[in-house]
Amino acid sequence: MPRLLAGTFSAESPRYRGLMSTPSLRTYAPRILRVGPRKRAALLFGTVAVIGLGFLSDDWLVATMVGFGGVVLLVAGTAVLELLRWRQRTHRRYQRLLTRNRQISEQLELQREKHIGLVRREQNLAEQLELQREKHIGLVRREQNLAAHSKRVASELALLRRDQDDDRDWRDLRSALVSPFAPARQRLFVLPAGGDNDYLKLLYQEFPMHGFEVIPVKPAAMDGLARGDIFHLHWTKWILARCKSETEAHDAVDVFLERLNALRRQGVHLIWSVHEELSHECKYLAAELRLRRGLCELVDIVHVLHEATAALVRDSFEIPSKKELIAPHPTYAGTLPDHLRRESLRRDLGFDADDVLLIGLGSIRPYKGYERVIKLLPQLNESFPSKRIRFLIAGKVQADPEVQAYQRTLEELIASLDSPESVVLHARKMSRYYLGVLLQIADLSVAPYTSGGNSGVLMLNMTFGLPTVITANPIIDSIAVNGPVTTCPAGDDDALLAGITRVLADSPSRQIKPEFSAQYAPDKVSADFAEALRRRLGLPSL
Repeated sequence: MPRLLAGTFSAESPRYRGLMSTPSLRTYAPRILRVGPRKRAALLFGTVAVIGLGFLSDDWLVATMVGFGGVVLLVAGTAVLELLRWRQRTHRRYQRLLTRNRQISEQLELQREKHIGLVRREQNLAEQLELQREKHIGLVRREQNLAAHSKRVASELALLRRDQDDDRDWRDLRSALVSPFAPARQRLFVLPAGGDNDYLKLLYQEFPMHGFEVIPVKPAAMDGLARGDIFHLHWTKWILARCKSETEAHDAVDVFLERLNALRRQGVHLIWSVHEELSHECKYLAAELRLRRGLCELVDIVHVLHEATAALVRDSFEIPSKKELIAPHPTYAGTLPDHLRRESLRRDLGFDADDVLLIGLGSIRPYKGYERVIKLLPQLNESFPSKRIRFLIAGKVQADPEVQAYQRTLEELIASLDSPESVVLHARKMSRYYLGVLLQIADLSVAPYTSGGNSGVLMLNMTFGLPTVITANPIIDSIAVNGPVTTCPAGDDDALLAGITRVLADSPSRQIKPEFSAQYAPDKVSADFAEALRRRLGLPSL
């Protein structure tokens, strides 16, 4: 009822909006509807005037009706006035309620905004906690990686220390046994030390017979060399291995070249062996090129393993012809067991004539291209349905993110094969004995390299006469003519498939030309290199 009356007598009611369309009516309408003492007096006066006019009339009926009408008008007017007063009171209460509701709504809105703020703050805190948790997990993983790396480094240091201790023991023993009349030996320091690197051991095996004392050295000990000593640097990847940016790489190059320059000023003879055009997994090309060009300028002798090396690396750096000294990569004759019989070893594994073993040897690195061979296995199986073809990849994986990612790629490819058991990934370094076993039982070695020049794996295969399919280059081509070696262009999968198919179909002989074995025999290569160094450095002959 109050709402109905409030809507009925309100100036804002829809039924009055049409009548109060002008600004003046809208302004005075509330004043007209307002009931006060003057309006009540005017109503009473009007009513009394009507009744008085009735009594002044001569007709009694008219007087009676006018009097009755005046009373009715007074009562009706009073009722209307009281109703208007009640409507005003009700409207005021309604307005107070509206105001109260508006205030409560505003308070609720403030509370809601505060609640939303608290929720957002909780969400931000939750996100921060999640970030802190991820950082904590990252730190834990980093600690685990560092622990694993420390363990790996400790193991490598133990192996290096063991080999160095053997050399030190022999030097101590020699100093106790040597005659006082024995000629003084020329000290030759080698970096990296080598440890279990068979190539370095073969290269220097005859040096003691030619008046040299070969001493492995660490980078920290370079500054202790004296006048007349020889410093022989081989692989250089370790110089930039720990750099995190191009700037750090250039700084490392500057520091190392300055150390070499200091050795040169002290009268130390400098030698650098070029094993490849660029270090494998090279991250900072500009710094790597600066390093190699700086080495060519500073050293006295640039040792290359083949006469075609200078042409192969010319796009990256220039080797001065007057500094070049050639000493080839020797075979591995005498370093691995060669008395094992192939037939007995294969029989022990249950192999028969239909079993074919392909092998990929050496450290597992992206440039080796083993993923190409894995992808070709289904086609090889279709070409030779009666044979059981298996592919063994054996070698260590270095603690390098790019190399480890390559290992995961190989594992995913193997898992995607219809017969994943046909590929064996042995990501560990092989001992010399079991490496000799693999070279005997294998039918073919595959080396589809994407880059490189010299190949220690090829010389290892040539030592055992193992048929090889390898990427062609001038150095490889000159060696391939001496044994069962098939070459193919880099990146050509069709040529690679054709080469493997031809070898498996023809079963080539494992014979190596005798003159090649004699020319690349380790003792001859080492002795010739030692004599060439003495002549080039002007050392007195023995």
